[in-house]
Amino acid sequence: MRNLKAIVVLSVFVILLLAANLSVRYGANEVKAFGRRSLVEDIEDVRVIRLERKGVPPVEIGRTDSQWRLRSPYQGSVDEKTVMRFLDVLAMTPISDVMSDSALLKLGRTRADFSLSEPALKVVLSDENGRRDEIGFGSKTPVPGGGFVSLDDLDSVFVVPTNVLATVDVDAERFRRRNLFLIGPDAVASFLIKRRAEAPFDCVRGDSEWKIRGMSVSAQKVRDFLSGMTSAEALGFVWPVGASNETEH
Repeated sequence: MRNLKAIVVLSVFVILLLAANLSVRYGANEVKAFGRRSLVEDIEDVRVIRLERKGVPPVEIGRTDSQWRLRSPYQGSVDEKTVMRFLDVLAMTPISDVMSDSALLKLGRTRADFSLSEPALKVVLSDENGRRDEIGFGSKTPVPGGGFVSLDDLDSVFVVPTNVLATVDVDAERFRRRNLFLIGPDAVASFLIKRRAEAPFDCVRGDSEWKIRGMSVSAQKVRDFLSGMTSAEALGFVWPVGASNETEH
């Protein structure tokens, strides 16, 4: 009797293993037949990036004349490198598996089983002509290292590495430019110093020296001062008056 139970359990295990193997092979074949190997095929024409999460204000970044700016939930400057890294990850993240909605229905599954009917995070990319790419991020795969995603114009569920979510699931503050100055110390030709209750004075760069009120000053001290000023970064940000940072109820 025990042997019979063992045989039954082993048989069920083998069937499940074969089914899993068939699913992986089916998904691999679908990826090959699908032809698309990444979440986003073209990022050069992207003009608007929008991140939508349930219960919190959306984050929207727009590009005008090659410059990116934060538009929502408030307006502000952004770090260009962070934006490009965000887009590069979407363009370079490989699709490791895919299964069509019709194939899922045959297995009694839908997108809701992968938390994709209402994704926790939706990334919307738009170009200047209004063409949109919508990417929904759902739950993680049973096997560590993968996550389920959906693409709005395709009736399928996709699997991508989970590290992509760590890069794209960012709030508005993570996009903000933190350096206070856009120029380095070598680009400064003059600067004004004003202290309370004291007369302001200029420090001006000449051909080979710095001068304050016509008197030469230490070039090294001026450079140390400018290096410290131009490398200053913001530690955090507060929401401006009029912006809403209250969650929905």
